[in-house]
Formats: sequence, structure tokens, C-alpha cells
Amino acid sequence: MEATKYAAKEILEKLPAETAVGLATFNNYDTLTVPLTLEHEKVRAGIDLLNQGGGYAFSHGIIAALQTFPPDESEAQIGAIILFSHGHDNSGNDPLQLADEAVKRGIKIHTVGVGTHGNNFSEDLLQIVADRTVGRYYPIYSAQDLTNAHKDLARVIALKPEPVEVSAFVSLFAAFLLMASLLLGTLQRKVI
Repeated sequence: MEATKYAAKEILEKLPAETAVGLATFNNYDTLTVPLTLEHEKVRAGIDLLNQGGGYAFSHGIIAALQTFPPDESEAQIGAIILFSHGHDNSGNDPLQLADEAVKRGIKIHTVGVGTHGNNFSEDLLQIVADRTVGRYYPIYSAQDLTNAHKDLARVIALKPEPVEVSAFVSLFAAFLLMASLLLGTLQRKVI
């Protein structure tokens, strides 16, 4: 648990200050611990208070995280959920249906499999949820795997440059060149 908390805080450190972040926890139910906020210190404090529960219901984590995003599906949203789990779910919820909801809303789910391989660790469903949402799956078998995962996640979820429409600038420049050539042509005719 301490290594997971450390990784979550490392990911948070690498995010731009203008990125809204929230924290949802789950056990046998879901809890929105920190709603989406630009105050990363609140999220860091929430991470510090995390403790290991005894439930097996990672779908509740997806539900809580999805609730932090605006419900309007008419506009594609840019967002990501990072789900730390051992991959078991006995809630009766369908994690794949929740993944489909995330896809409709433009939200990727990146899953981080934590636990001991072969003992309380089932990676199949975590892999499928990540794949279905075009997210990434990170199996954690060692401290180095966790370090690699948090570095890659920080890179993957960081804001990417948006394309900017430049045709207006090109048109303006072309109009300027046209006006300059007309002016030069007029001046040359007056000189001759």
C-alpha cells in the first residue's frame, strides 16, 4: 500500500498545475474522497490517508471516478482514470459495461495491477478494461515495475499540445502579399 501511495503521489507531481485531479476510493462501496480540483495538495493529502480495505470490488472505483466527470455525453471529454487494483470484483457490477460507458464519454482507464502474482492478483480483467478504453495496463511484480509504471503514466496522461487552426493566418498573409503586389504595381505604373 505504501508503494502504491508513493506511485500515486509521483504521478500527481508530474501533472501540470492546470490539470484537474480527483481521488476516489473503493472497497465494498465507492467513495469520492476528493472531487476534481486544481488544488493538487488536497489530492496528495487524500492519498496520504488511504488504507487497505478488505473488499473485492474494483468496479466501485470506476463508478466513483466516472461520477467525477460531468455526465453530459453529448460532448467528448478528455480525461483519464488511473485504477490501482488487484483485479478482483465480487460486486455484481459489470466492469466491461463501465468501461464501455467510459469510452462513450472519451475517458481512458489505465489500470495498475497490484498484489502478488498468483496470490490475490488477477490481471485478465484489468487488461481487458484498459484495452477496451484505449488505456494502458501496468502489471506490478516489483518495485521497479511500479517505478516504470508511474513514470509512463505521468507521461501518458500529461496534457498534449492541441492543433491550432492556422489557415486564417495563411489567408491573412496571402491577402497582405496581394495588397502589397497591387500597391507596388500601382506605384510602378505611376512612375512609367
